[in-house]
Amino acid sequence: MKGIPREKRAGRPDQEAVNGSTYRIERGETMAQMADRLKRSASFLSSVETGRKSIPESLIEDVVREYGLAPAAASELSAAAARSATVFRIEPAEQDQELVATFARKLDTLSDEQRKRIFNILKS
Repeated sequence: MKGIPREKRAGRPDQEAVNGSTYRIERGETMAQMADRLKRSASFLSSVETGRKSIPESLIEDVVREYGLAPAAASELSAAAARSATVFRIEPAEQDQELVATFARKLDTLSDEQRKRIFNILKS
């Protein structure tokens, strides 16, 4: 994404760090070459690179494998992908469906203090 100021890019924060374009550019690969290497279409990779599509875990795994990333770099890549996610799919057990639905509906109305308390409960 050379030449395009970060604030003008379509991708979300952390998206560029995750989508593989950094690895592609560092190696002088074209989008088509990367697509062949990762067994994905160039249009799919372009959609990920510009932030139109979320980053699937399988793409991260393929980038890690194909580019031989060290464990620390792979972990950083996964963490950046998680931060860039905007849609989450969960399949709660029947007894938890109301809890999950209520949480999703009320999330935007929670205060910072309430969010912190819930986060601390969930991470413990």
